[in-house]
Amino acid sequence: MRLNRLEIRSCSRPAAVALAALDGLKDLKTAQRYLLVFSTNAFNTGSVFDSDALRVWLDAGNTPQIIETATLDLNFADGRAGVPEVWALNFDGTRAEKITAVSRRGGKFALQLDTSKLRFGTVFFEIVYR
Repeated sequence: MRLNRLEIRSCSRPAAVALAALDGLKDLKTAQRYLLVFSTNAFNTGSVFDSDALRVWLDAGNTPQIIETATLDLNFADGRAGVPEVWALNFDGTRAEKITAVSRRGGKFALQLDTSKLRFGTVFFEIVYR
């Protein structure tokens, strides 16, 4: 899927993917900080559904919630030469761990995420240009 500056090359599971500028009123072209949301299914432990289609929830289960892991490969036409830092974020917005699968591909920033390799589950990632 290709949107103006963002191209999702592959995603292993159904997910919502969003990229937002965090620098006040700056747009995706001029911002220095971004929030990437990569949200897959999340369920309570022990949730029960009527089928794999997940249409009818039979038992809500209990905490803790379980986030489905997935891989995401994306390009971002950032108009820059360098590679930004990428951080997996805790749910309170603090940095949890640095993501190292970043590079440049065809003049664009390239990111390959595998959430199964993260120490803790998250759907939030910070992208920072220095």
